[in-house]
Amino acid sequence: MYAVFRKIFLASMLALVTLTTGAWQSAGFAPAEGLQNDGPKTPLYPGLTWENLGSSSRIITLNMEGDTVSLSGTGHRASEQFDGRAPQDVRDYYSNTALAGAGWESFNAYETKDGVHYVFYNVSGYYLSVEYLDCPDAPSKICMTVWKSGHTDATGVVPSPVSGSAPPPATTTFSKVSPAKDSTGISPINTILKWNAYSTTPDKYSYCIKEGAVCELNDPEWTGTYLNTSVLLTNLDYNRTYYWQVKAITNASVIPKQYVLANGGVWWAFSTHPINSILIAGNAGVAGATLTYVDVVTRIVTADSLGQYAIVLPSGWTGTITPSKAGYTFSPTSVSFTNLTATQTIQNFTATPGVSTPYIISGNAGVAGAILSYTDGVPKTAVADSLGAYAFTVSPNWSGTVVPSKGSYYFTPASRTYNNIVSHQTSQNYTISIFIDVPSTYWAFNYIERLYTAGITGGCLLSPLSYCPGGTVTRAQMAIFLLRGIHGAGYVPPAVGASTGFNDVPTNYWAAAWIKQFAAEGVTSGCGSGNYCPEATTTQAQMAIFLLRSKHGSAYTPPAVGSSTGFNDVPTTHWAAAWIKQLAAEGISTGCGNSNFCPETNVTRAQMAMLVVRTFNLP
Repeated sequence: MYAVFRKIFLASMLALVTLTTGAWQSAGFAPAEGLQNDGPKTPLYPGLTWENLGSSSRIITLNMEGDTVSLSGTGHRASEQFDGRAPQDVRDYYSNTALAGAGWESFNAYETKDGVHYVFYNVSGYYLSVEYLDCPDAPSKICMTVWKSGHTDATGVVPSPVSGSAPPPATTTFSKVSPAKDSTGISPINTILKWNAYSTTPDKYSYCIKEGAVCELNDPEWTGTYLNTSVLLTNLDYNRTYYWQVKAITNASVIPKQYVLANGGVWWAFSTHPINSILIAGNAGVAGATLTYVDVVTRIVTADSLGQYAIVLPSGWTGTITPSKAGYTFSPTSVSFTNLTATQTIQNFTATPGVSTPYIISGNAGVAGAILSYTDGVPKTAVADSLGAYAFTVSPNWSGTVVPSKGSYYFTPASRTYNNIVSHQTSQNYTISIFIDVPSTYWAFNYIERLYTAGITGGCLLSPLSYCPGGTVTRAQMAIFLLRGIHGAGYVPPAVGASTGFNDVPTNYWAAAWIKQFAAEGVTSGCGSGNYCPEATTTQAQMAIFLLRSKHGSAYTPPAVGSSTGFNDVPTTHWAAAWIKQLAAEGISTGCGNSNFCPETNVTRAQMAMLVVRTFNLP
């Protein structure tokens, strides 16, 4: 019976995905607004350069007995290689919490000889594997691969829709092993969590580790691991205190799952060691020479009166040091280091007077791996590091143009032109944008990019990726924006059933399920006479009500309007006066300018981005 229910459930979810995706395409919004034709979007961090590896398979473990299934899917590999661990922004992007917001739930975590694998499952029938592996051409470095399966109903242990009882009192328990309770000096890039097996084989183990505090039992950072009683962590931070716990899930097929916590529920803590520093020192060959390098940002050290210099850097630093001084050339012209872990002394240069010195152009390209192209005698390129910083030298009195590029990103400015430079050019920064029609100088740029990052929208066109900021928002589109704002990017409404509840919304309408759920949650009752008016545009006054109900619940009523609404064009007798005043009081909208609100003006997609981000406090 349960197997039949699961197949029916997944089939209905797939049908809903197909209806939604196809309709967005027919409306010109493409699958970027929701699920793609092949399921949920593969989460590829936009700060990395991704190579499509084509079709490949993965072995998915389905239960503690070791049953597996081989699934085909598509893999992507980042071109960037990391020393020891991925950068913080990449780790945040692929954290359980962030992926849970897009509908991916932790399913399994395990270690192989080539690295660590984190497997996630999406209720629409897809698996995702995020892998931190030894680079094939550089085993000392870490490479990232992200793989997403095709659609499947191989879900392993799936909770029953029938609620179970609360976890029974533990008759036995089990213990954590390492790191020992309150231990210190733990390596943040090579930490092994280890625990003893639970005496009765459970359905699954799950662990949670969190900086500075214990995890709540419903925290998305709980990570499943079927067969293992240990896990390798490579992405912790230096000089931090972490709390960790393990639970043996004794019955994963009921809601809530039944489990036993290790050590009778007592959390253990440990501290990682501080980041180490190393020194590079030597003689630049001449007093007053400047030595330029990148450590997060471009930095300059000046040699003393004897030409001596010293540079302090974090252990594991990779980069290049370039000396310069007007009227001198240097040998070597620069010196480079990779994953430096020991102090380097006698790093000397020879300075020769009488020859002009090349100059350095440096700044931040706005994204890791950006390529800066220019011509200095011959075409040349420089590549931004993992933080977006870059630096390169050009000939004295150089004139030319530098053009940044990376994948589908758009840069502001699109290029920088120099004429006869006679000094170092620092802080030559660029900003990036995701959408071709939303440059970083656009007034709503920040809100639109935050809406995209949160997974609420994928834009209005895929090629080139566009947002259409000046376009209006229909009532059908608004239902999807706000339901995702309420429930998260991965939310999918229930199947529409036999009726939508509105005369003008048939059950085969592309947004039928969203509109029905929007009404079911009490945010709207339609536009009157049993209709929803799905293709009608949304006014600023209507949005005030929709937003406040979405934020506070269907029963919410704003305070009485009082003697003034605060806007010249909204009298206290206006039908939405109290809602408009409260929307402004909560800092969601300040109106349309000149102390006006423009209540009957249609809401644009740019304004919608700002309103949704402010309403739901999206990061």
